[in-house]
Amino acid sequence: MFPFLVLGLSHIVKPILQPDMFAEFFDEGHAGAIKRTVLFDLLPAIIIVAFHHDWSWPGVMLTI
Repeated sequence: MFPFLVLGLSHIVKPILQPDMFAEFFDEGHAGAIKRTVLFDLLPAIIIVAFHHDWSWPGVMLTI
């Protein structure tokens, strides 16, 4: 959810920046794919897991 919020807000605030950023990721090849994955997928997931205090049912469904 967080990556979608960040991307959505950045599309509204700076619409020209998005294509350039993703073009740079694409031009970097595998390194760009890793940066994109860490920035938009792994980092928000780590933050969610780190600050999720309820690991019992049904609260764990929020993390999953």
